[in-house]
Amino acid sequence: MGFLSKLSMKPSQKLAAAAPSGPKVASTGTQALPTSSTAAPVVESFSEPDDEPTVFTTFMVAYLGFFGVTLLVYPYMFSATWNPMAYWTSISDELAFAFRMAGTGFLTLTLGPFLDEMFGGPGVVMKAFARQMLIVNVCVVLIFMYYTFYAPLENAVPLIWSGQTTFQAFLVAWNVIEVTGAGLRDYYVLFNTFLYGFYALGLVAAPALFFGPGLSPFVYWNTWTELGLLCGRSLGIGLFCAVVAGYAFYAGYVSGGGFAKMFVVFNIINLGLFIGPAFYGGDSANESMWHIQVIMQVSLVFVGIYLDLAGYNGPWQLASPLPKCANDVTTFNFINLIWYLPFAVAFFTDPNMIFGPSTFTGFPLFLVDLDETSLWFGKAWATAMTMVVLGPYLFGLSHVKVAKQLTLAYIAFVGLFAYGLTSYSVFNFIMVAPLTGVNFLFFLWGLYLVLPGQSGEALL
Repeated sequence: MGFLSKLSMKPSQKLAAAAPSGPKVASTGTQALPTSSTAAPVVESFSEPDDEPTVFTTFMVAYLGFFGVTLLVYPYMFSATWNPMAYWTSISDELAFAFRMAGTGFLTLTLGPFLDEMFGGPGVVMKAFARQMLIVNVCVVLIFMYYTFYAPLENAVPLIWSGQTTFQAFLVAWNVIEVTGAGLRDYYVLFNTFLYGFYALGLVAAPALFFGPGLSPFVYWNTWTELGLLCGRSLGIGLFCAVVAGYAFYAGYVSGGGFAKMFVVFNIINLGLFIGPAFYGGDSANESMWHIQVIMQVSLVFVGIYLDLAGYNGPWQLASPLPKCANDVTTFNFINLIWYLPFAVAFFTDPNMIFGPSTFTGFPLFLVDLDETSLWFGKAWATAMTMVVLGPYLFGLSHVKVAKQLTLAYIAFVGLFAYGLTSYSVFNFIMVAPLTGVNFLFFLWGLYLVLPGQSGEALL
């Protein structure tokens, strides 16, 4: 019965020697007094909060234990010759040997929390077991992503491997939730900042070098035109202002919950954007890399939705966008909302019809049509900037800090447009030169409004 208690939702009882978090306390609240060597031992129960089983640890014991036993006893059951939902078309004796070794390791990990009941003495507490599982699950999902999408094995069954990899991404998210506890929101925001910050810096610096064919291991797109490079750098600027600057402004503040909400919405939209080139892409998209990106995004979306449903991010703070029509940050942000939303709609419908050389307006921004690479970057840029302009109205973010993000974006876009006009031949000078001027005027207005004398807070 002691063994089975580890699979319940009740806390199990550990020996005093097993305490990882300090001395155990007897159930009566006092320490048991020592007895003489001739007296019968006094049996005390010692509660150990770190050894309480949870739904996750119970599932992982059953899940990993199943693979541990089957891989050790009869690994051939995962072959298509034996199983209609197999991982492998066939399993050689050499592969079976490797599986039995893996099964031994899985079984050892699974039995860790039960060593005290099996042999007496200390065992692995459930909290430590959950941490062990995080190491296992992260390593396993990386291995599955590599061999499913990047370097598929000849005798692997692709459909089962794809499903297993997706499920493994879910397990990683569940495991992260299990082991982080109250600090989950901070870890989530920090991880997203580093992830998108990496893409932001790479795209601004050298998009084709970091994410194109050649030296980079992260090849997302095979074709890079001048317009693709410009749109890629635009996305980099948008990501930097939305995420990196956003983290500097919002992390640790009362509005930190709103910033986390922004990531929740952002990651859900991005999952849809990533599915496009992963499953419906053309010649430019490197499907293998996008499949890996989708798997990573599954974990981020699941953790984000959990954070919001569990109340870690606080309530939604919807606000009316209508300002007081004064020369202040609320009016500035409202004008920017009106300015950016049409661009977002255009990029998510038919940007070539609106911005391309065959535009119905007769005034194109681009002298060439957007190709697959630049089209995707345009949509991703529109998503990033939409997250910024919706900050005060959907996520409850500070008007002053959103104005700072937009001001930073404007001066960066001025530099990018100036570079594009002088270095590339894809811009229509008659349209883009005035657009550059408008961006510079927005920068001057925003800079004036966010100065300490106007905004009431420090610039940085």
